[in-house]
Amino acid sequence: MIKNYYNFLRLLLLFVALSQVDTLFAQSLKVSGKISDSSSPDGIPGVLVSVKGKQQNTVSDMNGNYALTVADANAVLQFKSVGYQTQEVAVNGQTTINVTLTADLKSLDEVVVMGYGTQKKVNLIGAVSTIKVDEALTTRSVSNVSSALSGLVPGLAVIQSSGMAGNNDASLVIRGVGTVNGNSGPLIVVDGMPGVDINRVNINDVETITVLKDASSAAVYGSRASNGVILITTKSGKGSKKASIDFNGNTSIETPTKGFSFLADYPRSLTVLQRNQLNGALEDNLLYKNGTIDEWMAKGMIDPLRYPNTDWWDIIIRDGVISNYNVSATGGTEKSNFFASVGVKDEKGLQINNDYNQ
Repeated sequence: MIKNYYNFLRLLLLFVALSQVDTLFAQSLKVSGKISDSSSPDGIPGVLVSVKGKQQNTVSDMNGNYALTVADANAVLQFKSVGYQTQEVAVNGQTTINVTLTADLKSLDEVVVMGYGTQKKVNLIGAVSTIKVDEALTTRSVSNVSSALSGLVPGLAVIQSSGMAGNNDASLVIRGVGTVNGNSGPLIVVDGMPGVDINRVNINDVETITVLKDASSAAVYGSRASNGVILITTKSGKGSKKASIDFNGNTSIETPTKGFSFLADYPRSLTVLQRNQLNGALEDNLLYKNGTIDEWMAKGMIDPLRYPNTDWWDIIIRDGVISNYNVSATGGTEKSNFFASVGVKDEKGLQINNDYNQ
């Protein structure tokens, strides 16, 4: 009786063990699928596919296809790739799982443009200042981009030596003069193209301005960047959800703050000259006699054309006017975008016959 009981117990344990093994084999599952980009149907190669919490993984092939055997039908798969957001998908007994990854876009505060590539700001060695050209900057009535940088970047000296229309661009010096001979200005790079005249760029078309202040941050450009680099990125239609047309216009008036003090009265100026000649000279040797000066003053009241008394400084100096008008159209989709603009600048200088149009 006892022997039969032990035999029954052995059979029962054997049945339980076989059922557990059968359950384990039944739970293993082969999962396959394709990994693609959210902006393109093409597959993404090199994506790491792993079982969450397990040392079990595989990599997608050149076409984005993968295959992986999981031990648990309820496992969770992780999909990781550089430049894409990590995604987790529960198997739930599925044998085919297709995944679409979304690009991981970094903010402009985390990435700095360096020459023809990018670097994370936290890993960047060197002094960099970035200006985002917004509405507050574009509405300033400035004649050119170089003048607009005045007071915006620490370590950047903006020196404007002339107020003549069309010749009022400012010289830019980063952290002092770096060379005795030649040009001490920084290298200007617009959308990756070096050597562009900064004042030929419409400020309404500029998106960001980055100033590289030392040699370590500007080393990619060689000896041309010995005085620093100014990187200008222009606007594009990237990220626009629908087409739009924008208009921006402003007008400003320039007034001379300090001028020369002239004697507008011609006879009185002759009197000053006469008094200077009297210092150590005889009256007979004076260039202008007293009667001649008095006669000019008297006849000037009757015939101002023959005996003029003109303030020429008041005639040639005027209030300057700067007018800027810009129309831009922008738009785009997930696959394409566009940005087009037309700008007009009309500048009337402080002197007569000193006008400039661009």
